[in-house]
Amino acid sequence: FIKGATYALVENASVTTGNMTVSAENDAEIRSVVLAVAVSIAAGQQGAAVSIGVGIANNETNGITGLPTAFSGHDGFLTGALIKDSIVDLSGALSVLAKSTQLVRADVVSAAVGVAATGGFSLSLSGAGASAENRGNASVYAAIVGSSATHKATSQGLSVRAVNLMDLYAGVGSAAVAVALFGATNVAASISVALARNTMGAKTEAKIDGFSTSGNLSAGTGQLTVEATTKDGSEQLNIRAISVAASVAIAGGPGTAFAISGAGADSRNIITGHTRATISNVNGMIAGSAEIKAQNEALISTNVAAVALSVAVAGGSGAGALAIGGVLVSNEIGTSSDKFDVVASMVDVSATVTGQLTVQAIDNSTIDAGAGAGAGAAAGSSDLAGAAAGAGAGVYNKIYTDTSAKIERTSAVTSRSGNYITAGSVRVNSDSDSSITALSVGAALAASVAQGGLSIAIGVAIARNDIYNSSGAYIKDSALGSGTLIAAGDLGGTTAAGDIEVDADNDSVIDAEATAASVAIAGGLVGIALSGA
Repeated sequence: FIKGATYALVENASVTTGNMTVSAENDAEIRSVVLAVAVSIAAGQQGAAVSIGVGIANNETNGITGLPTAFSGHDGFLTGALIKDSIVDLSGALSVLAKSTQLVRADVVSAAVGVAATGGFSLSLSGAGASAENRGNASVYAAIVGSSATHKATSQGLSVRAVNLMDLYAGVGSAAVAVALFGATNVAASISVALARNTMGAKTEAKIDGFSTSGNLSAGTGQLTVEATTKDGSEQLNIRAISVAASVAIAGGPGTAFAISGAGADSRNIITGHTRATISNVNGMIAGSAEIKAQNEALISTNVAAVALSVAVAGGSGAGALAIGGVLVSNEIGTSSDKFDVVASMVDVSATVTGQLTVQAIDNSTIDAGAGAGAGAAAGSSDLAGAAAGAGAGVYNKIYTDTSAKIERTSAVTSRSGNYITAGSVRVNSDSDSSITALSVGAALAASVAQGGLSIAIGVAIARNDIYNSSGAYIKDSALGSGTLIAAGDLGGTTAAGDIEVDADNDSVIDAEATAASVAIAGGLVGIALSGA
């Protein structure tokens, strides 16, 4: 695991210079590879072979205690850049940047083979298990904060940016083979399990707060930017999971033969957190143009498969084969009790912006999940034979997000007359896009050939997908007696009116396919075949 914090702090300082940059950047990377192999072979009369292989990887990034009080309330692996309670007066540009990049990758493979040869009683048991669990926690915080009338941040161009990028990958493969060859009473059993877990906590915040003296927050004629984002080029919040389990059991003959195989693959992934860009409690902000932007890009991609195959062949006294394959996939962005919120806001901020004032929140949340389970069982004998196969695949995906962009004057503002916000034009935009693509396949085949044969095959496929999201853009005034909230127009001396645009978009798409198939074949003098899907 990696636990730590990266921060840059300017507190209770007075700074006069040209350009100034306060920057904290963190790169954390974990790569783990685990390989487990077990082989057991027994030959001769009364032969028995047992083989077990297990591989486990557990990775984590998280925070530490003992941080400066200026960063209190921020959990997870902190990357913070902060100017607090200071006087910053620049002739050039001011930049505050906090950026975190995390990569956690786990590759786990396990294999087990057990072979019991000939003569009399032959028993072979094989089990393989592979598990990978990744937990990534990142808190990215960039801010300029004041708390008295003397605190200021004035410059020619001002930028506060928080960038949070994280990639979690779990690749898991498990295979088990058990073979009991010739001789009376052959038994072969094989079990394979593959588990993939990814848990991501991503909190991203950029803010300016607490400048009560008019003109003490100024970008001059330059642009003022407050941006919180989880996207930088092709990088974003990304979870990838591959989980594959395969199991094969073969029992021979002549005589009584039994073959049992089971394969299970499971993948569970979740992304929680928030992305917020805010300006609040500022009197007389000045800028040539201003943008408050929160952007979240989150993707979960999973591919999961399980295959089980059993074959039993006996010359007499019956043969039996059983194969079971199961897959379970669960993916979530946000939860029902803690939605992933994306917020851009300007609250209790009086301002003069010569050009365009933009408040924008964007969310793109995507889940792409594929799952397949297969099981095949075949038994043959000169008298009685039975074969049963069952395969089931379940895919469950959920997205919970709230996206909002707002300009608001609360009732706390009571003593100002005239225009509260003056800008060339104003745009408040909220855009939410949520997409789920899911494929679930379950297929089973059972075949028995004997004088009396019974075959049963069952296939099940489930795909359940839910999107709970909202997108809101608004301008709200709870202090109507404190002058005009927004005046938009040409600030160059003409009376031309400017545009005020408030728009919200919400696009939700679910594309799901579930397919179940089963085939049962029974041959001989008396044959019974049952299948259901």
